Amino acid sequence: LTGDFNPLHWLGPYARVAGFRGVFIQGFCTGALAAEALISGLYAGDIRRLTALEGRFTRPQYVPGTVRVFVDGQHGVYAGSDPGGPATLVGSFNHV
Repeated sequence: LTGDFNPLHWLGPYARVAGFRGVFIQGFCTGALAAEALISGLYAGDIRRLTALEGRFTRPQYVPGTVRVFVDGQHGVYAGSDPGGPATLVGSFNHV
């Protein structure tokens, strides 16, 4: 979708040589998972309700792994594997 064919995302040896512990998902994928979770969890699938999503990627989301999305207050969102644990995406969202 993004045209990013970076081998860090699909070649384990390449990722390890670059200093990572293995392959990890693209940031776009993490953002899409966050949008999907917000739309299904807060808006009952109504895609028109989510009007903006901004995020900063803070660390790699390694594969295999579990991405969970958490809402923090009215407009905060973060993705990670556990509540209160290290986040892979920290951001905010707006809705109608």
